Amino acid sequence: MDSAKEFVDYYKMLGIEPGATPQQIKKAYRALALQFHPDKRTGKAAAQRFSEVQTAYEVLKVPDKKKAYDNVLMAKLEAIKRYEAQGKERRKMVDDLLEREKAHVASKISERQKEYRDKYEDLKERNKLLEEMRLASRDRKEHSSKNLDSKIKSSSILVSYHSDTKTW
Repeated sequence: MDSAKEFVDYYKMLGIEPGATPQQIKKAYRALALQFHPDKRTGKAAAQRFSEVQTAYEVLKVPDKKKAYDNVLMAKLEAIKRYEAQGKERRKMVDDLLEREKAHVASKISERQKEYRDKYEDLKERNKLLEEMRLASRDRKEHSSKNLDSKIKSSSILVSYHSDTKTW
């Protein structure tokens, strides 16, 4: 919307409202013309400002030109309002889209976290079972070796080897 930026608001330039009377327009022009007149001020900026004020007055002092300018001004202001409103709607849509994306990403993260938590719990359970199995196996080995020792000791048949006779 570059044309809106290039558009010059003559009312603002003269420091008056759009519904100003011809007398108010003339009074504002004379005050600014005296302020920026090349005989009163030197420099390019003052000469440029004086030229702009003169152009604004030339357009606004003639009723037909003023009416045509007012129509263009109103159309430009409406276009600017539409553009700004459209920009707000677009910004709102972008913000909504970003919020939905954040929510989606957060839900994906939450799903993955739950997935990893479940896997972690499964691994903990497996490790617990493996440890229980290892302990049970160790206990069985210890128990069976103790049983074997006790059976040997409590056995009524004693076997001994006599080395001198080489008999049992």
